[in-house]
Amino acid sequence: MKTSARAIAIIQCLLDGSDMVTAGTIAEKLGVSSKTVSRELPKVELLLRTYGLELLRKTGAGIQITGDPSKIDLLRQDALNTETAAYTPQQRQIILAGQLLQATEPIKLFSLASMLKVTDGTVSHDLDKLESWLKQRGLLLVRRPGLGAYVKGSERDIRRALVEILYTNLDEERLLQLFHDPEQGTHKGAGAAEQYLLKLVDKQMIHDLEQLVHEVESGLPHHLSDTAFIGLVVHLSLAIQRMRKKEDIHIDTATLAALRKRREYRMAKELARRITAQFQTEVPEDEIGYITMHLMGARSFYRKGDDEVVSVMDNFHLVRMARSIMKCAQQETGRKLLDNKELFLGLVNHLGPSISRLRMHMDIRNPLLEEMRSAYPELMELAGKAVKPMEQELGEALPEAEVAYIAMHLGAALAEPHSASRQHVRVIVACQTGMGTSRMLAAGLKQAYDTIEIVDLVSALQVNREYVQHTEADFVISTVPIPWSPLPVVVTTPLLDQRDKARIDQELVRQADCGPHHTPSVSTQKALPFLESLQRMDAYNRAIQALLHHFFGKELHAEPSIRDVCQAASRAVASDTEAQEGIVAALLRRESEGEMVLRGNAMILLHARTDLVPGPRFGILHLEQPMLYPERDGEAVRTAIVMLAPKESSCEALETIGAVSAALLERWGLIAILNEGNPHDIYQELEHIFRDFYQQKYKELFGTM
Repeated sequence: MKTSARAIAIIQCLLDGSDMVTAGTIAEKLGVSSKTVSRELPKVELLLRTYGLELLRKTGAGIQITGDPSKIDLLRQDALNTETAAYTPQQRQIILAGQLLQATEPIKLFSLASMLKVTDGTVSHDLDKLESWLKQRGLLLVRRPGLGAYVKGSERDIRRALVEILYTNLDEERLLQLFHDPEQGTHKGAGAAEQYLLKLVDKQMIHDLEQLVHEVESGLPHHLSDTAFIGLVVHLSLAIQRMRKKEDIHIDTATLAALRKRREYRMAKELARRITAQFQTEVPEDEIGYITMHLMGARSFYRKGDDEVVSVMDNFHLVRMARSIMKCAQQETGRKLLDNKELFLGLVNHLGPSISRLRMHMDIRNPLLEEMRSAYPELMELAGKAVKPMEQELGEALPEAEVAYIAMHLGAALAEPHSASRQHVRVIVACQTGMGTSRMLAAGLKQAYDTIEIVDLVSALQVNREYVQHTEADFVISTVPIPWSPLPVVVTTPLLDQRDKARIDQELVRQADCGPHHTPSVSTQKALPFLESLQRMDAYNRAIQALLHHFFGKELHAEPSIRDVCQAASRAVASDTEAQEGIVAALLRRESEGEMVLRGNAMILLHARTDLVPGPRFGILHLEQPMLYPERDGEAVRTAIVMLAPKESSCEALETIGAVSAALLERWGLIAILNEGNPHDIYQELEHIFRDFYQQKYKELFGTM
């Protein structure tokens, strides 16, 4: 390929993008004027014709190379391999940074100029610009006449700068190519600077490390996301190359001691052992600590009880921060976001690793930051306002890259369409006792169906002809069969799964075929007399006090059976041996009528009505050794939720204890807190639940005052 270096540089700019590129954009990349670019275009067109390609020009849009894709690929390879290829100023600085950060001794300006095919003066000018970039990252560019140039700084800052260069200038697709095809040489579609950066990482080492990480990943309580996986492998690749050059990282003693207590440290140590065997490179303990920090920064779920020296937040705090973001965004937009499950889960899973990276002073990178700034400034502004309470709690401002991630989550939620209005039906929700699973089932129905109006929550025994006549219900959804019901009954599990929804959908279709149904009802119930309202509020008050006062949280250390769990629950609520035995029998009897495992959550719900308890009781049992339940094809249960109430409990008492069941689905994050929280955290969450419930009941009975 024989033509001017500038014409080839213009072609490289055009090949780097897939869309129209303006002359101004090319000029900015090359550090020349738009007129200079325009003067070079005839040379570009002549060269393109020799390849059977055309230069498409559109006024106001820009220019683009068009033609057979195979011929474009040939042009790309020739442009990369030509001896006269010119680097842009930006490309030169990327290459200079990579060379200097990797070097273990000074590099003479003459060597750098020869590599880049420019003058010593041009290299010196490029180094002036690079010096400022390095300084912002805690690094010093040292230039000594006769000796050359080198970078001075901590090993940690040098590695961070290397990783930043890679991630800023190589998209994830380029890095993924290394994983899928480690033997390939020139990377299709990669520009000159990208080609250089891809040489910074050992392709075969990347492939070998991928296998090692996959093998060890099973030791984590979660799978690494693709982004986290790539980040870890790239980090390990650079770390091994640095260790081979005796450039070791150092971590202070206190932080290292805290990291040793982490679950991720065990995985990091195993990775280090395998790296030593595979690459004949000894991994010092400080390096193991640094790998641990990367694993912590890649987590998508956090457990309670971690050492606070490294300040990783537990689930309770993640839930609270996610809710604060949703609440602020809801206030700003007027859109109902607090009930959005996908938004909540997305924020909690995202905030965990982000906060971990912030606390450990690790970079947060967002490849879509520029796009979010330019295309979605209103979302960036919204996210900036929504994270203020979180920033106050953390005691530091979030980097713009993190704000952009929050903006992306909010944008996805705000883009969801509002529910359409369709034909409504009225249903009764029933369970064996009327206090536990019916509340949970009702909460799931509210989330899944905006066409279902729940008229009552009752025990299965209450569903008789006399009761049904005054409800005007269309059918019953129950956790147990009700053969005596005068209405159609759909039997489901407490937590609606896809099979349950299919059965409900089938009944909804059948109901629709029966003719017109109800419109969403507006309550026409007359207000209760003031004294009766006071009495009902007093009943709610007493039930809440009983549940909070007698709340229990226990741990079972031995590997338990379902009977062991029931016995532990009975001992928590009764001191008399005979009463304990009766409570165990009641719980087992209810359990035998249908499994109560909350699948996918490692939890079991144990509840019963028995006069052996004087009032409503609620507690949590954490199992140190998971219990397989049911024994065949079961789930590893780690937490048992216990609910008990007297047989003759008031409606108010049953409704109050049922509020906790409903909250399991309605209050996003509660399941995580019940699974992972200590008794104090769980008690605090119960207070929140009952405070909201009490305020709701007060409003229903008295209205606003």
